[in-house]
Amino acid sequence: MNCANYLQTIFDYDDGKLFWKISPTKNVKIGDRAGNSKADGYRYITLNKKTYKEHRLIYKLLTGLEPDIIDHINNEPSDNKIDNLRSVNTSINGKNRVCLKKPKSGHNHIVYQERPGRNPEWIVKMRTLEAKTYSKMFHDEKSALDHRNEKYIEFGYLIK
Repeated sequence: MNCANYLQTIFDYDDGKLFWKISPTKNVKIGDRAGNSKADGYRYITLNKKTYKEHRLIYKLLTGLEPDIIDHINNEPSDNKIDNLRSVNTSINGKNRVCLKKPKSGHNHIVYQERPGRNPEWIVKMRTLEAKTYSKMFHDEKSALDHRNEKYIEFGYLIK
C-alpha cells in the first residue's frame, strides 16, 4: 500500500470518509467522495490501478500503520470513522462477528433447550482466550445473560 504521506497528498479525511484532493480521472472532480460502495457494505477505492477498502486507506492515512486485520468495532462496514477502527488479531476479529443466523435463544452465545418433563435450560457457550470451549447451564434467561456478559469481558468479546 502507498505510504501515509502520499495518501495525505491525495485524500482529505472527514468523519469516516475520504475525499479527493486531486482529480485521478476525467470523471472525478476535486472534492468528490472517493470510491464506490459494494453489496458487502464496504467502500472500495482504486488507486494506481489497485483497489483498496476505504477503511484500510483511512487507517494508514491517520495512523501510518498497515495491520493485517482492521476491525470495525460496531460491525458496520460502512462506518469508517477512525474511532470505530482498530488493529486486531484473528481471534479478536472472530469474537466481534455478528451471528448470521439468529439463535433460538435470541442471544449470541446462549443456547436454549427445552426437554420434555424438565425445566428449560439456558446454556452459555463460547470460546475462551485459549480457544477452549466454555459452557455453563442456567435455569433462567437473565442469569445466563448476566453470566455471558461477565465472560465476554473475561474472554475479550465486545458487548453488543
